[in-house]
Amino acid sequence: MEYEDAISLLRDILRENIPGHGSLAFSGGLDSTLLMHLSGYNLNPYTVGFRDSHDIKRSEEVSNILGFRLHEIYLDDVKLEDHVEILKNIDGSITRSEIGYELVLSVVLSSTDDDTIVTGQGADELFYGYRRTIESGSNEDQWRKLIDRTLPREKKIAEYYGKEVIAPYLNQSIVKIAMSFDSSYHIRDGQGKAMIRDAARSSGLPEQIYGYKKKAAQYGSGIDRYLKMVNYFSKLI
Repeated sequence: MEYEDAISLLRDILRENIPGHGSLAFSGGLDSTLLMHLSGYNLNPYTVGFRDSHDIKRSEEVSNILGFRLHEIYLDDVKLEDHVEILKNIDGSITRSEIGYELVLSVVLSSTDDDTIVTGQGADELFYGYRRTIESGSNEDQWRKLIDRTLPREKKIAEYYGKEVIAPYLNQSIVKIAMSFDSSYHIRDGQGKAMIRDAARSSGLPEQIYGYKKKAAQYGSGIDRYLKMVNYFSKLI
């Protein structure tokens, strides 16, 4: 398949696999913004973070640029230790870094009335979004971790709240497209997710969206900094 054909197909398959209603775990980054855009702005975007966090500020900026309403969940007002206990009960082997990003999912699931929550899960693993995959030129380890640990755990987290998580990037046709191109197509100028950036550009999103470099959820939301500050990890792990 030619590269440009793959980009068009990637964009079209994503659009077809986004539900017509529901919530979106929205960080203001490339992956979730593309999903919001391709949904026709029909999803309810929820951003999680402390009031002064990167994700809150970036999500507000993106929502203003694209003109949609944003739901903000301020972690300053959330009892995080309750969510930590839920995660520990669901997965007793959960690690420090996993707690950091799964807290975001747990908070969104507990905050929305929608039964379906759309996430950008899989985009980083498939399209070389992590620094380590960019440096090594291989996404195999991150992909295996996603399949073996993260997805089964997140299914249980969603079930705990009586909800369903939908991850359009993990559609089998999209997985096949991503895997059919080697790392040279995914990494451009030292930055990953080139295919998603091209799909975002071709869908009509502006450069300030598709050219933006996102932080991981636990860092962008401020959760990692907070948990270190209160020394949670010495108690939890």
